[in-house]
Amino acid sequence: MKNTPEFKPCSGRKWTLAIRTGDQCETIRLTTPNVQTVTDEVYEGIEPFNEKTAPWRWTRLKKMIAQECASAGLLVPGSAVVRNEKGKIFREGEDYLIQENFNTFMKTEKSSIKEGETLLISYQFVPLRLDSIVRKADGSLEQRCGIPHVTTPAQPALKRGEKRLANIFFSGAACQKLTEEMIFPVVRRSLPKTKPQADLLPETVKKLKSGKKLRILVWGDSVTECAYLPEKDKYQLQFLKMLKKKYPGSNIEMRTFGWGGRDTACFFAEPPGSPYNYAEQLLAWKPDLVISEFVNDGGMDEAAVYERYGKVRDDLKKIGAEWIILSPHYIKPDWMGITSCKNCTEDPRKYVQAIRKFCKESGIALAEGSEKYSHLWLTGIPHMTFMVNAINHPNRRGLKFFADALMETLREK
Repeated sequence: MKNTPEFKPCSGRKWTLAIRTGDQCETIRLTTPNVQTVTDEVYEGIEPFNEKTAPWRWTRLKKMIAQECASAGLLVPGSAVVRNEKGKIFREGEDYLIQENFNTFMKTEKSSIKEGETLLISYQFVPLRLDSIVRKADGSLEQRCGIPHVTTPAQPALKRGEKRLANIFFSGAACQKLTEEMIFPVVRRSLPKTKPQADLLPETVKKLKSGKKLRILVWGDSVTECAYLPEKDKYQLQFLKMLKKKYPGSNIEMRTFGWGGRDTACFFAEPPGSPYNYAEQLLAWKPDLVISEFVNDGGMDEAAVYERYGKVRDDLKKIGAEWIILSPHYIKPDWMGITSCKNCTEDPRKYVQAIRKFCKESGIALAEGSEKYSHLWLTGIPHMTFMVNAINHPNRRGLKFFADALMETLREK
């Protein structure tokens, strides 16, 4: 379109952005995030050597701690200095290993660092920041700095009469010059809606409208268990609040059946008496509606989906329960087979394609979490800025997309 701005780094000008609209070209010199210096941070020992320990499980640098791990890529390479209280400086490679991608440390097998020895660690890092290119009410351009954070930076607020044209994502210490990868033009202002599927959930809708008790069981992995956020932030509780607002006379009993780090097969394999036994804790409760979320099923192919989810479909049919499957959110790009938070409108996971096909053929409602996440970059937002653990745990706002998608399934055509 003629009046759609195009954004390009200015050739030969390290931190200058060119904005072309039709025949008009404007430039803006960008301010970059500041390097932050940490001096003599105290550690009572660091992770002992164990070649089997995943690098994100090593000792985390405190200023970059994310939920469960450390945010990746923030540490300035070569900036870390490790010493003890007597001033002895330890050597990287000889006394300790450093995983700069995860900002974590581990002792080497033959380290001279004593067990439990107090260490003083100094280093530099660059937090994430999501800035906006704003067209102000007077027509001028401004780079407005967002709120920096080690995992979930927030874009800045707009004032009356202003328009956000694009966001610039400063993703840590690796940002040495402006690249197209960092520029997120605002192409759309809202995310796609899940199609109405009330016809697939007739008993649920009937009970919501009539005020008869509706038993909802929400089944999933760590994102459903959501032990990492306050209770009110869970997507199912955001959904419940929306339901009660739309159906004020409803009588809803909701139960969460979540297990961090597990997939559906783990629930099937649990023995009788286990708090995670599928038959005893899910089927025997006899819910009217089951909502399932399993980003941990994301590695399954179509055959596995049809086998495993076909069993659930048949089991729920026997107890008269309806089912909504949530397609999963986007996660760390390399974990899902993409290279960027941009140009990722098509979810590449075979699992997502399989559950879409399965739901269509089985007459099961599908709440499209994946579709919302796949379009985030078109609204100017990298999906990773919603991950509190820098991997796969969405924050409250990221979980709201699930609640929105669930509400949208209940719309009538």
